[in-house]
Amino acid sequence: MVFRFTNDQDKVLMRELLRLNPFSAVRGSPPNMWSDVAGSLSSATGVQINEKQIRDRLTLLKGMYKNAEAAAARGSGIEESVDAVNVQSHYDERERLAVNT
Repeated sequence: MVFRFTNDQDKVLMRELLRLNPFSAVRGSPPNMWSDVAGSLSSATGVQINEKQIRDRLTLLKGMYKNAEAAAARGSGIEESVDAVNVQSHYDERERLAVNT
């Protein structure tokens, strides 16, 4: 039987990667961090998962994220801004200046 990741398992994977941070391991050191992630994920899901499956899934998720970001940039034609606070503060400042004059 082939194991397929679900959205919930992807979320658990991301939480474990953030918690254990296998990317902080010194290059050339034994890959114990990845086996720790695999063990934690296997315990959480109840399915035996190895390090290669985790690294392959992470590579796939990163590729999907990059493709989605590129599609969003192409679709809008302009860079998307998530800083709506500055836009609102601009209007507040304008109103304050109008009242003070």
